[in-house]
Amino acid sequence: MSDQQELLRLDLDGKILGSTPLPGGNPRHLHQNGKHFFVPHLADNWPADRKSRGFISILDDDLRVVANIAGSAPQYDDDGKLQPMKTTDPIFMHPHDLTVGKDDSLYVAQFDSGNTYPLKLERI
Repeated sequence: MSDQQELLRLDLDGKILGSTPLPGGNPRHLHQNGKHFFVPHLADNWPADRKSRGFISILDDDLRVVANIAGSAPQYDDDGKLQPMKTTDPIFMHPHDLTVGKDDSLYVAQFDSGNTYPLKLERI
């Protein structure tokens, strides 16, 4: 489904072992680079609002969101539950996939974005 707001952990037979909720997001892929994971979110209100934008989450090695590029700062309640996230800056148009370059730059491919080229985000 296109509107799932979680990452699933599966065994090799497809049995669900657990999940990581990402409320407000719409995760596409999980990419590891060192001790961090990157998750592009297609949009924060997809597919209900196809003009909604997206953002990228950065997770630590415990799969806790530590930052969102073009999205709201992650907030956890007293019980450790992640609060809903949303797009805050119109940088992306449906980020669908990304890769990390040798120089740690992010290359972001977008979906339904008017045939834009992939975006390069340079690490500073």
